[in-house]
Amino acid sequence: MSAKDIERVSEGIGQQMEAWSCQEREEILKQDEPLRSDKSLPILYISYDGTGVPMTLGELRGRRDQQVDG
Repeated sequence: MSAKDIERVSEGIGQQMEAWSCQEREEILKQDEPLRSDKSLPILYISYDGTGVPMTLGELRGRRDQQVDG
């Protein structure tokens, strides 16, 4: 299978998933009563993988960059 074949298949699946997601959202919004979960989450954990996380200059001071220019 070529890279282009994989690209085409994944693009098609992505379009199908987007259509399904939009349809599901519309169905939920049409309901008179909002969906409510029987259970609540006591703790919600959110994490970053460290790539693309916005940081200030103060947070970056003293850290080496992975780029060639430092």
